[in-house]
Order: sequence, then C-alpha cells, then structure tokens
Amino acid sequence: MAQTFPLGVLPTATEVSAIAVSRNIYRESAAGGTIVSAIASIFTIAAGVAVALVMTA
Repeated sequence: MAQTFPLGVLPTATEVSAIAVSRNIYRESAAGGTIVSAIASIFTIAAGVAVALVMTA
C-alpha cells in the first residue's frame, strides 16, 4: 500500500497533454491542463508524503 500510494498523487494530465500537443489537437487547453495539474500536484504530493509518513510511523 505504501509503495502504490504515491502514484495517486502524481500529476495526471501531463501525458494526455503531451499527446494532444504532439498531434496539434487542443494545444491551448492541453497546456492549461498541464499547468493546473502541475500546480495541484504540489499540494497533492505534499499531502501524499504526509499520509505515507503517518502510515509508516
């Protein structure tokens, strides 16, 4: 559980955005989604690390 938990807090839109940009489809929306996802991941990764530390203590 502790090893798979961090996967849930990683940015999810990055791969989809890369595919959209590479195919010239929804480039602006994809870029915006990547920015939002990256900013949100700052908080979700921090929360995930905190939860993982609590689970291992």
